[in-house]
Amino acid sequence: MEYFGIIVSFFIYLSLIAILVLYFIAAFNKKYEFSNALFPFVFLHSLFTFLILYWALVIMNRGFKIVYNLDIKYYLTLFIIVPITILIGLCDFKIREVNACKNKFDKVFRYLLPVFVVLVFTLCTLLFFFNCHYFNFLKSW
Repeated sequence: MEYFGIIVSFFIYLSLIAILVLYFIAAFNKKYEFSNALFPFVFLHSLFTFLILYWALVIMNRGFKIVYNLDIKYYLTLFIIVPITILIGLCDFKIREVNACKNKFDKVFRYLLPVFVVLVFTLCTLLFFFNCHYFNFLKSW
């Protein structure tokens, strides 16, 4: 079950990275309508990724009694989180500049969506990092 959990973790996290790369490519190729339509999907996929990563952690452990104090150095995740945060900010600024929102609700939603995407992506990255270390912990235990 440990191998199944780590394989699911890799697959779902790589799918999140692939969707983010598709968003960045569309934004840099000036396909702003597609990027604007894809960004809420990125948020929803990030939420599902977080849930599936936690489910994979429970599957790896064969239950909910997870050891959380593994002494992991999380500063390595900054090499993933910071560039993605900067790219999301740059792409979203350009997309908001080109696509004018129709009503006030859309404007508020478009300003808050990048913040939520970065927040959930950060949580997914930290949980994926923990899953990888927890897999090593289970294999050495």
